[in-house]
Amino acid sequence: MYICKDCAHVFEDHEIKRVKDYVVTDPYPDGPIISVCPNCESEEIEEADICAECREYAPVEEMTEGFCSVCSTNLMKKFHRLVYGNFNAKEIAVLNEMLDGEYI
Repeated sequence: MYICKDCAHVFEDHEIKRVKDYVVTDPYPDGPIISVCPNCESEEIEEADICAECREYAPVEEMTEGFCSVCSTNLMKKFHRLVYGNFNAKEIAVLNEMLDGEYI
């Protein structure tokens, strides 16, 4: 799957529109063919995958362990609320030292 970063349209490989790059080809008619979004013709298309949390498509390069950037941010906020709501500053410092670079 692919997603357009300009219009957020999600589409499959066979739907990619291929057009001549007139910026490069003019005045050369046999210039390169570029891939564009079938919805808005933007060149800003990227591979996409489904977020494990929200089940929406997101650019693969913006995902963390299967989570889109929005869900990753929300997960970190949830974690911070859990930690800062249940541990004092000294305990947090000790846990930080103990878990640096490790899995919980």
